Amino acid sequence: MELDRFEINLLKTLSKIKKGKLNAIVKTSNINIDQGRRASESLKSKGYIHIQSISQEFLSLDSQGINFASKGLPERIIINALSSLDGKSEFNELKKNTALDTQDFSSGFGKAIKNMWLKIEKKDQHQTTVEILKNIKKSKEEVFLEFLYKSENMDKSLLNKDHSIINELSKRPNIIKNTIVKTEFLKITSLGSDKIKNLDINQEIALTQITSQIIKTGTWKNLKFKRYDLNAPTSPVHIGKRHPLREILEEIREIFVSMGFIEIDGNIIESSFWNFDVLFQPQDHPARDMQDTFYLDFPKSEINLDKKLVKNIKQTH
Repeated sequence: MELDRFEINLLKTLSKIKKGKLNAIVKTSNINIDQGRRASESLKSKGYIHIQSISQEFLSLDSQGINFASKGLPERIIINALSSLDGKSEFNELKKNTALDTQDFSSGFGKAIKNMWLKIEKKDQHQTTVEILKNIKKSKEEVFLEFLYKSENMDKSLLNKDHSIINELSKRPNIIKNTIVKTEFLKITSLGSDKIKNLDINQEIALTQITSQIIKTGTWKNLKFKRYDLNAPTSPVHIGKRHPLREILEEIREIFVSMGFIEIDGNIIESSFWNFDVLFQPQDHPARDMQDTFYLDFPKSEINLDKKLVKNIKQTH
């Protein structure tokens, strides 16, 4: 089987080192990475080399994560502001002293309550007092952020099996960034070793391109061209993009999650009672039309509903 010059260079390098990373082998072979990928796939299809792909997932801080790691998470900023106010403050006064925007303050306040760092006391309808609790230690999220900030890049496989901290931080937008790095290792086979040993260096290398000069002079008639393998694997091309409605839904989801709301999973099929009636959506609302909502013949109605609840909803409608 004929080889082009890129395949010969790659196979020569592999015959010396036997096994190595694609990037390093390509560099030693004096060809670029694209030429190396094409040559390696071609050599693999001919049985001259083996290719092993290993994927690694690395964690690093995104834009907001870098900001929080250097300045502190919103919940820590709230605690520090409350400490400067002698550990107790009126809610609006505390909010003013944190200098956080509404979104970060809501997210941090909810997290501080969840961590049991704060105690809330409502004096009346218009006044709420917030008090700091004692013995506040660094949260696991804070410790992990500091560690990731110093290490800059971390192999996820080196972490323990408990990924709860990562999952919690990932609920907040732009904090943790996951990057998958694919490394390809090439190894020469016995067939490849025999091929390079018996290769005639002076033989004509199979050409991969037809030039105007070759056609004009007619020399193409006596040249050897590399055969194209139409079944050779290629890199996947992702030409799709998110639907605009999905983009909006993701944006809304991020806003609510950052404010401290928790996502819940519901049924795939929901009754119109829970989907519309309890939300007091008018009976003639366009969303109830068959063009906007799919209705099923079975089940025809919701069962086991609270009769008192149904009566109250019905009266309101």
